[in-house]
Amino acid sequence: MNKSSRRTGGYTILEVVIVLTVSSILFAASVVGYVAQNRRTQFTESVNDFAQDIQDILNDVEVGFYPSNNSFSCTTDTSHAGHPYSPGGASQQGTNTNCIFAGKAIQFAPSRHNGTRSDIDIFTMVGRRQKLGTDDPAVNIKDIRPALLDVLSERKSLISGLEVSSVRTGDGTSLAGIAMVSSSSASGGVSTGLNNRASLAAIRGGPDETDTTFNNGVMSYFTVSDPIALAKNGVNICVKEGGTGGRKAVIQLAAGESQIIVNTYIDKPCP
Repeated sequence: MNKSSRRTGGYTILEVVIVLTVSSILFAASVVGYVAQNRRTQFTESVNDFAQDIQDILNDVEVGFYPSNNSFSCTTDTSHAGHPYSPGGASQQGTNTNCIFAGKAIQFAPSRHNGTRSDIDIFTMVGRRQKLGTDDPAVNIKDIRPALLDVLSERKSLISGLEVSSVRTGDGTSLAGIAMVSSSSASGGVSTGLNNRASLAAIRGGPDETDTTFNNGVMSYFTVSDPIALAKNGVNICVKEGGTGGRKAVIQLAAGESQIIVNTYIDKPCP
């Protein structure tokens, strides 16, 4: 009598192959999903970190924070068109009596010293304490004739390869950087004529300006122009992931009733 054969246990080779194939596909999909999610999280954190850096700089300007650094000197004379400058050497903190804190300036994608689009340079702006050619105190932003002191500068590299693609005002004017002008009593009573504790100024130009041309832009702009008016429509700092393609975001600076507001928009194309 023939007995019907039947399998009492175990898997065939084909079944094992199918299970391994499906498991591999699921594992690969989970890895891809994890990497993509991690990349999204990393990009968002990088943009927010950059926005916080800008907010911290703004806070320093609003309270009139002057760098605690005694390794520089500052003076003014006609050889620099009345703008403050550093003649070299060192003076004790508080003895640079001709100069006052005026604010800070940020240069985006600087070309000096091999800077990249992932770098920003942060300068301290100084101004005259007295009007040019008089003993009268400076009373507005043009009187103090702000300038940048290279000896009071620092470079920050944006994290995770984040890059600044462009910086523009709300009406599309291309900028090399921005300046945050102090209007606090710590700046010697200098007023910008606005209600803000700090005022936002836009410095025309483009990425990769040299430090000299950027400084010249700051000095001429505050002397003969109205940089505050240019920034009234806000400033859009457009950033993206490093390399080609990738995600984009906008850090927007806008003038509120009593302060400059910093907003972040993830996955938003540059205006």
